Amino acid sequence: MSATEFPCLLSLCMIVKDEEDMLPGALESIAPYVDEIIVVDTGSTDNTVEIAKSFGAKIYIHPWQKNFSLHRNQSLGYAGGEWIVYIDADERLDSGSGPRLKQVIRNALPDTDSFMIHLVNWTRDGQNMGSANLIRMFRNNNVIRFEGIVHNNLVGYDSTEAVDLKIHHYGYDLEQEKKQAKYERTTELLEKMVAEDPNNPIPHHYLAASHLNIKKYDDALEEAQRAIELARKRTIGPQLLFWSYHIASLCNFLKGRLHEAESLCLEALSKNEDHMDSHAVLCSVYTIQGKWDLVIKHGRKFIEILKRFEGKPHHAGLQVLNTQRHEWKVLLQMGISMLEKGMRTKARETFEQVVRAASNKAEGLFGIGEYMNETGRKEEALAYLSRAVAEDPGYTKASGMLARITAPLIDSASSGLLDAACEALSISAHEEITGDLLAARRFLRENDVDSFLDSLGRVFTRTGIDYQGEIGTRQEVARLCSEAACKLWDMKRSVAARQALKLGLDLSPADSYCISTAIRLLEGGLAKDDGIRHVTHPGVDIAGLGKGNNTWL
Repeated sequence: MSATEFPCLLSLCMIVKDEEDMLPGALESIAPYVDEIIVVDTGSTDNTVEIAKSFGAKIYIHPWQKNFSLHRNQSLGYAGGEWIVYIDADERLDSGSGPRLKQVIRNALPDTDSFMIHLVNWTRDGQNMGSANLIRMFRNNNVIRFEGIVHNNLVGYDSTEAVDLKIHHYGYDLEQEKKQAKYERTTELLEKMVAEDPNNPIPHHYLAASHLNIKKYDDALEEAQRAIELARKRTIGPQLLFWSYHIASLCNFLKGRLHEAESLCLEALSKNEDHMDSHAVLCSVYTIQGKWDLVIKHGRKFIEILKRFEGKPHHAGLQVLNTQRHEWKVLLQMGISMLEKGMRTKARETFEQVVRAASNKAEGLFGIGEYMNETGRKEEALAYLSRAVAEDPGYTKASGMLARITAPLIDSASSGLLDAACEALSISAHEEITGDLLAARRFLRENDVDSFLDSLGRVFTRTGIDYQGEIGTRQEVARLCSEAACKLWDMKRSVAARQALKLGLDLSPADSYCISTAIRLLEGGLAKDDGIRHVTHPGVDIAGLGKGNNTWL
């Protein structure tokens, strides 16, 4: 059919089933920029068909045959446009790309039969999960078509032109139940493809990706290695081949097989030195091995490729990038390497780049603080962790580690470290609580009981006995109360000791430290009352415990 015989220029083709939630957004993003909408429905029981009709779509009903390519090709068969573009219900055409769709077609080179469009994967909370360059628009010539019953691949194209258009995809970030259902449905079809054509690397690759998505690392590794092996004998698209290399190297890394992970990455880089995902995995491998120069080398290459890709993604060719969102992790590993090499100024600059690159700045700051703590740099750990808590008060990893670090520092002889702990916590989002806790610990150490109780009283005024804050903070308060009980008992202030002990047990009745304190004080003669009469631990009756039987503590 010649161009003059087509009734229109551009057709949108879709296949759908029960997509009433996602379909409106997809059609709103692209309907104004196409000449017709073709929708093949494979058995919707919700309002999907009515929604499609409201956008002027031509609806064709085909019962589901467990073959995605079959139904995609059915949609192509109904298209009257000279060109076809396809998206799924869980995708959105970028707002800046719609007005340019037809302009791209009109400016196409004479031999161009397909266009490569940049697709970005997003989580529900707005985090970039990675991206890919894929063919999504092509000539309606009865040659270009789909193959494969699942994860169907486009075949028959000859000359692809890269264009600066973008599609956003929201389908991978599913709730656990839906993720499991999709996994079972997909793997069933892929295993059928393997049975019908065992030497085809493509279904093995997609099986690897499906297994990795639910953390079945052994299965993912086996299928990815099989795909790589078969690709040596049978052509596979470069985007799938290098994706398989990444899955195999990542699974080896996650299982602690560092040498195998390194070998696969280096093999991939021997075929394509710009394979960004391999550079990312190598940074992780070499960080564990302490090969600081190699971390910096591959980290710099990763950043170079990433910036080039982000500037002009359509120039990168057909490929899938899985580690695009890990820029901050690579920078963190580079900063650690620089610090280990004595490049302190450069390391500090790189750590600030980590914070800027992380989608959750608190997560980046926590990563730096965690490393500082593990390597004994306590004051620096306090600084970064307190920034993390200030950035996101709900980031419990940071607040929990901050609390754990400060406890021994407050008991140390170093007033400098104590001041650092106080300063760190004073600027955190929990300053009203933690400030009084720090003061209470200090007053307790100095035997200033009245000031200690005053500080502790302010804590409980703010929190209440049924305090529902973070478990680490709650446990800290409970243990402070137990410490107070011991001090007060030593000073023969039994009424106050009993009150402090009760507060601790009310806050954390199963905490081993609070229970062991109660045992010591009860055995030492502290009178029981209703607050401490039935002290228990899961599976243990304290009343039956004697000295020497407390190994469970």
